[in-house]
Amino acid sequence: RVRVTDTNTGDVKVTVRVPMAIVDWGLRVGSKVGGADLGEMDVDIDGLREAIDSGLCGLVVDVTDQQKGEHVEIILE
Repeated sequence: RVRVTDTNTGDVKVTVRVPMAIVDWGLRVGSKVGGADLGEMDVDIDGLREAIDSGLCGLVVDVTDQQKGEHVEIILE
C-alpha cells in the first residue's frame, strides 16, 4: 500500500493498494511512487526491492519531504 499525505493539511493525497509485481516493476523503471520521487527523498530503492523480494511485511518506507510538503509511507502487506 502506498499513502502520500500533505504535511500542511494532513489530507491524504494518494492511497492505493498495488500488487507487488507492479511495485517491483515500477521501482525497476523509476523511483516515482504516488507522484513522489523516492530517489530525491533519500529512499534506498535497492533496499526496498530486496524487502519486497524477501517477503517482508509492514512499514518499509516512512519519509517526509518538507520542501514539497509530502509524507510518503509504503506498507508491504
